[in-house]
Amino acid sequence: MKTLVIIISLFFYLTNIYPLAKLNAQSLNDITIQITDDDAQWPPFTYYHNNDSNKLTGFAIDVIHMILDKNNISFNIVLVPWSKALRSVNEGDYHMLLNASYNEEREKLYYLSQAYYSLNYAFFYSKTKYPNGLKHLTVDQMKKKYKICGLTGYSYKDVGLKSNEVDNDSIYSYDKLTKLLHYKHERCDVFVEGYEIFAGFSVIGQDYLGNKNLKYFIIPKIGKQPFHMMISKNFKYGKELQQIINEGINDLKQSGQLDQLFKKYNLIY
Repeated sequence: MKTLVIIISLFFYLTNIYPLAKLNAQSLNDITIQITDDDAQWPPFTYYHNNDSNKLTGFAIDVIHMILDKNNISFNIVLVPWSKALRSVNEGDYHMLLNASYNEEREKLYYLSQAYYSLNYAFFYSKTKYPNGLKHLTVDQMKKKYKICGLTGYSYKDVGLKSNEVDNDSIYSYDKLTKLLHYKHERCDVFVEGYEIFAGFSVIGQDYLGNKNLKYFIIPKIGKQPFHMMISKNFKYGKELQQIINEGINDLKQSGQLDQLFKKYNLIY
């Protein structure tokens, strides 16, 4: 009985000295965290350096390195098709992904980190169809007048578009999405994406904004939209990993390192 009391006392003593997150981090030290994201790439947040599939780089890559390296947690990152990434993290085959917008369904299915960056969403259109440009309308106004396209598996709920209001059937790449604007006028009038993403594609040699026919306007009245990391609820240490990531994001914000990364990747808008 005396031994039991000593053990219990020791447990409470240790938990007072070492916060719960650190104890849980120790549990994660023996695991390689499997991370995934979209193989369409998401520059400047996640992309292949010089198109080398063995060299992932970007804002999100730097952030996760800073957080997990500091906690001595090893990890591996693999890019796969977006729908597979979502499904695999949900099922626990991968433990987390790096870049995701918020919606209520995702909050039910995954543990979401706090937001660590945000995007200026824009409507993109082609001068081949609209040589005189488009009025800068709100989302509600646009969806009443125009056919809106998007990428397969992507959610646009954060900007006010339901899944049945976006044509994303078999559109798996930004290249196909832009070509639909220019050459398939009967199907697609506009599409929605973060301005920073399309500006970022220039770093991997795809200068979409350099095309004189591709035009855009920032969507009025919605503000910048936050992005999160998503962690599997079917991962044994998912809640602990969420806590470590949130604490890491807070540390990066308070230290000014996150602001330095925004400048490094030209994300000051």
